Amino acid sequence: NGSFSYLLMAPVSRRKIIVTKGVCLLLSIALLFTLLCTAGGSVCRILFGDMLDRRIFLRINLNAALLTMLVGMICFFYSCLFNEARLALSWSSGVTVGSLLLFVLGGVSPKAGLLKDLSIYSLLDTQRILEGSGTAGLEGVLTAMILAGAQPGRLSHSGVRRRGSHQHELGGRRHCGRRPGGIQIVQ
Repeated sequence: NGSFSYLLMAPVSRRKIIVTKGVCLLLSIALLFTLLCTAGGSVCRILFGDMLDRRIFLRINLNAALLTMLVGMICFFYSCLFNEARLALSWSSGVTVGSLLLFVLGGVSPKAGLLKDLSIYSLLDTQRILEGSGTAGLEGVLTAMILAGAQPGRLSHSGVRRRGSHQHELGGRRHCGRRPGGIQIVQ
């Protein structure tokens, strides 16, 4: 029902389209955080001299970028899973906002700490980074989760099917709307 349908009509595999869109999403987030990190470091250097610990600043920004990529890939997964925008938006916003609510509720009291641990936002532990504790495992977990969310073989667009997989009634007779490349639009 939009530009994605036109992409699927092109003689390019679905896997290539999904990988290209996913890589574009990840690269745009990486570019955004690169620009923010560079600008933030420059402003800190101008205003405060060498008071900024660059290593910690870079680690916090790297972890924030990885977490943003994870949230983006969760939303991308649901947009590829469902063929209706309302379902994709409902599920992706439900998972991300639900995780944020778990994080906030888990921070209310020490007894609710389990809720905070269930949230994806608990993966960004700025206190550990500021203390200088090791977070190499965290970066590995975030990277693995991003890559797991980008597995194109598990994604499909159910509104568009291959030739011969579905026929529908049109004016009392069987009709298939075929397009070049063996893709058929199901109406």
